[in-house]
Amino acid sequence: SNACKMATLEYAADFGTDTKYTLLEIPPELADAIEAGTELGFAGADEDTMVLCTDSTTYSIKVATTSNTLYITDAATSSGASLVFGEGDAISIIGAASSVLEVVPDAPRLERMAVLLHAVPFAGVIERVDDTVSGTAWETLVKEVQASQAELMTALETMNAFEYEGRWQVMEERYAADKLTLILTSAIAEGWSLDHLDVATVTASLQGHDCPEVIVATLLRQYGTAVKDGEGNGTVYNLDVDRICRFEAVKLLRGSARWPVPTFMDEWAGAVPDSMQPSVKFSQLHGVALVCETGAEGTEKEVVYFPASELPMDHKKRMATLFNFRPVWTGAEISPYIQGIAVGGLTVEKILFKHARSFAGEGGVRMYNKR
Repeated sequence: SNACKMATLEYAADFGTDTKYTLLEIPPELADAIEAGTELGFAGADEDTMVLCTDSTTYSIKVATTSNTLYITDAATSSGASLVFGEGDAISIIGAASSVLEVVPDAPRLERMAVLLHAVPFAGVIERVDDTVSGTAWETLVKEVQASQAELMTALETMNAFEYEGRWQVMEERYAADKLTLILTSAIAEGWSLDHLDVATVTASLQGHDCPEVIVATLLRQYGTAVKDGEGNGTVYNLDVDRICRFEAVKLLRGSARWPVPTFMDEWAGAVPDSMQPSVKFSQLHGVALVCETGAEGTEKEVVYFPASELPMDHKKRMATLFNFRPVWTGAEISPYIQGIAVGGLTVEKILFKHARSFAGEGGVRMYNKR
């Protein structure tokens, strides 16, 4: 029979008591993950708005108020898309809700990771006078940084972090610069090819210089490319010309943040290994420094230190900082300053679309200014 079956709707005996119910509306892919047994967790400190994380995705949780009261029952069973009740069934209303928590995919919030790792950066294995411990435990990162574990690992790789004595670390800038300079000096002195540096061999040559193997491996990975396994000695790296030239430029810019272009180019070329001097070029400074016009008529040019690594991780704050520094950017100039926050499914183009206005400049060059 197609006749409607009637059921009785009634309030449970404890309806209206202190029992609270929260409704969670989740996207299909999260429902599939839950059914597959994927582990879920909430992440954030006490002052944060909590996020929900799977092993690979971060979800924000937003309250959506409804105009109608939603009643929660315990007597219904699902049959496809319908709720089916037998005739004469008693449907017990056990609670009510006037809002729903919506769960939507979101970008990971990585600001706290940088704060935690840089609070006490790694500056060598020599004991510290104040007995402070560098780095952060993985469990602390998972609990306090609002990102999935896969997104955490990606961010750690981007930051050139490494694990040492059970804690994730980033190198103190001066320590890292000193050790890379030491590696380059030793390689040149030993006559090693810069496109074939073996981690174990380099480490052995630096004994007594507070430069353990994990530091050598991290620096060679950061400034080179693994080419093949050595003959039982470890991984072999080919130092990247652009990255080494960039490193030497940053050393100069940390000493003085503004340079006349001709002076800087001369000093820069003299700082890199002889074999790399012909390779020095402005494109190696993307995301580290900008060439700015100076003088009354803008006829002179300076190289100005402006590193992406020191900008806020929050998208809105970073874009505001960029447009405060320079009102108008070319796509080639601004992209390196956004790449580091284009994670979790976001792209540089999506971030620019949301936070900037694009227009065609001279010669059809794509330009961006504040939205």
